[in-house]
Parts: sequence; structure tokens; C-alpha cells
Amino acid sequence: MPAWLTLPPPVPQVEFDKLEADIEGLTVQSEALNGEMQALAMAGAEAGDIEAVALRLAEVAAQMEAKETRWLELAELGGV
Repeated sequence: MPAWLTLPPPVPQVEFDKLEADIEGLTVQSEALNGEMQALAMAGAEAGDIEAVALRLAEVAAQMEAKETRWLELAELGGV
């Protein structure tokens, strides 16, 4: 069989499972941080407190985006 017809090796299911668990955990964190930010805003908290939560939320969103991108890359390789 010509080399260009060979398929890439299958992606380990373990990596998919870890990515899915990580994404789920990050989603929970994101929801909690959104709730915390809303509660702080409604309570009239100082801007610095709200900003700290917003920065953490941005970090979580960046991590989630990286993991979702990796999940999609693996899916395109035929792992799903």
C-alpha cells in the first residue's frame, strides 16, 4: 500500500476522556466564577475584587479553548 494511503494511528481514548473531563471541570469553574462575579457586582463589591474574578474567568476560558481545540484536532484525526 502506498505511504500516502496509510491512516494515522488511532488516538488513544484516554486522551479524549481526559480532555472531556477537563473541559467539564472548566465549564463548572466558569459557571461558578460567573455567579461569583454577578454576586459581587450586585453586592456593590469593589472593582478590584470583581476584576480579580474576571481575570480568573479569562484564564479558565483560555484553558477551555485550548482543550477544546485539542479535542477537535484529535477528532479530525479520526479518534472519535
